[in-house]
Amino acid sequence: MEYNEFEKLSKLIHTYNKKDLKYNESMITEYENKYKINLPERYSITYLMLEAFNDFEYTNSIAYEMVRRTEEFNILSKVPYDERTDGHLKQITELGLSTQLKNFPEEKTYIPFIKEKRFFHEDWYSHTIDDINNGLMRLIIYYYDEDKIFTLSDKYNSYEKTDYLLIEDIMNNPSNYYIPCTFTDFIKTGDTNSYRMQKIEKNIPLRILDKNFLNTLEHSEIKYKSTNLMPFYSRPKLSFSHSDIVNIPVNLNLEDEEIIAYVLKAKEEYKKKVLTIKHPLELIGNEYKESEKEKSEKEFPEERQKRKKSVADAFYIYDLFQILEPYFKEKQKKLRNEKNEKIQIIEKNFKNTKKEREDNIKSLKDTYNSNIKQYSKDEIKSNVSIITNISLHKVERYYKYMKEYIDNKKYIELITGKTPTKKTPWKISVIFTENFF
Repeated sequence: MEYNEFEKLSKLIHTYNKKDLKYNESMITEYENKYKINLPERYSITYLMLEAFNDFEYTNSIAYEMVRRTEEFNILSKVPYDERTDGHLKQITELGLSTQLKNFPEEKTYIPFIKEKRFFHEDWYSHTIDDINNGLMRLIIYYYDEDKIFTLSDKYNSYEKTDYLLIEDIMNNPSNYYIPCTFTDFIKTGDTNSYRMQKIEKNIPLRILDKNFLNTLEHSEIKYKSTNLMPFYSRPKLSFSHSDIVNIPVNLNLEDEEIIAYVLKAKEEYKKKVLTIKHPLELIGNEYKESEKEKSEKEFPEERQKRKKSVADAFYIYDLFQILEPYFKEKQKKLRNEKNEKIQIIEKNFKNTKKEREDNIKSLKDTYNSNIKQYSKDEIKSNVSIITNISLHKVERYYKYMKEYIDNKKYIELITGKTPTKKTPWKISVIFTENFF
């Protein structure tokens, strides 16, 4: 199935009431003018993407968006790939990310499905060309058409293109010819141009072949049907050392209902096993307990798409707090400093009586305290509630939730489904609830 995410986002934006869009836009303009700061818009691609993630990738993608908002990620993402130290690599791993990632996608980065137009891609490490129906013949035809078949010259100890050779000759004696590969066990020696060449034979691993050739293959063409499949995600796949990855053999030729029932039954049996058998890490002091749902979860709708919208709202609220809080704290600090400086001036003004000085100080404090209150935590909540047009109660709940998920690293439980006891928290804190999203 092919996914057109931009079309999906376009359709999503049209599901919103135009009044809501205009309201948010007008509120952003008003508060940006009031505070002289830049604020994000709720209906920008940043938050629409949070609603548009496909169901099969949703949990991983949401967890990644949480990781992306952590202080550790913001520091590590600025370190160039070729300057990463062992310490950086360890921190990247602790965040659940692969150390092989050269760039970390940001909120506006869309990673499309290319051939990859498919939901899954095959794990080529487990197959050779002989596992494909007519595999060797198809390989020869592809490389012949691409003008990438070579012979090894005994005279010059170098590879030469087979410009005038008939494809039938190659088919009859494939082991006399070579193709360039991304990896090979055969390394040519000599001082001419070096190619990574592989002799054409039926046991060539698929993993070393041209990616464009692999993209012509389909899962249905693999002879041996015990195949490892990996999903394509639009966000990097997260993995933690304490994650339990279970391989379940599934016959995809069965009816959808039977496959779903089979997987759900496997999950049910696995959960029973987890509850009755101690996890290996328990043996070294980390005692696990079954994931617990937060009380605030009741604030999120049960219907899936509405829930996705509420989660996007929660991210938006968290991001607004992250912008407004430091700004408000700085304004409070500045006002307090001004107040103290003016109090000192009044105290040193001995032209006025003691009573006059005390009255002036009291009046000054009242004025400044009133101004400082305009930048309080409660005022932030009130402003966010107005900007989002979401009740103050939900704003408080959503922010509390997201702060736990992101700042206290609870996103980990989205992937692992485990949480430690209070006595033995994770090295990078506690985690999340399996069914929340």
